[in-house]
Amino acid sequence: LWITERYPPLPGGMAVSAARQVDLLRSNGWQVDVLTFLHKEINQPRIENKKRDGGEDVFVFYSESIANATQKAWQKVIELSLNTPYDLIVGFGCNFPGHVATTFATWLKCSSMVSVRGNDFDRDWFDIRRQAFVDQALSRANLIGCVSREKAEKIQSLYPGKKVGWLINGIDAQLYQSIPTDIPIINQIREELDANNKRIIGIFGEIKYKKRIPFLLEVLRTNGWLNRVALLLVG
Repeated sequence: LWITERYPPLPGGMAVSAARQVDLLRSNGWQVDVLTFLHKEINQPRIENKKRDGGEDVFVFYSESIANATQKAWQKVIELSLNTPYDLIVGFGCNFPGHVATTFATWLKCSSMVSVRGNDFDRDWFDIRRQAFVDQALSRANLIGCVSREKAEKIQSLYPGKKVGWLINGIDAQLYQSIPTDIPIINQIREELDANNKRIIGIFGEIKYKKRIPFLLEVLRTNGWLNRVALLLVG
């Protein structure tokens, strides 16, 4: 079971990332249900679910009380788990989704994992309204995954003994190499960018200020590296 607040048709990097991981798991034979909490102006919480190949997509719509919506979600999770009990519940984000995931996993007596993304830890740890969600999620999770070594080290220091890991958010050039048919395309892109002797830096997805693009440009300018790189924005 995958629990999140960001999933298509919602836009954004977290929604795309969640869908990509769920799709890969399903395409490799794993049965994955997705539970998504969505804020919407409605009179009372309601649940909609769509059957997919490899699982169900369940959307929990709520307006004022996410607590009431979570109770409805719990009843739906019990229903889904009757025929095939869950082996693992993942909270995609260590704030509210992580709190719900670890709670449901404890009640269902199965394992839980919390995926720490970014602001869900960096910001919400210091937000008095959300810090309890983060603490409960990280303290109860059987496994904590991070997208950077820095986050893993911070969380490990706060929760000694916890299983905390991180995955490289990029491509290991020692494991992946260009195939011969890629070479003409690579050369064409370099020529179009006038980057034959430059390193290409690509930024993909929504171009937001929080991604610190102005900071990157300032670092390049300050160190005199602007003429050594070609910046490629895709989004």
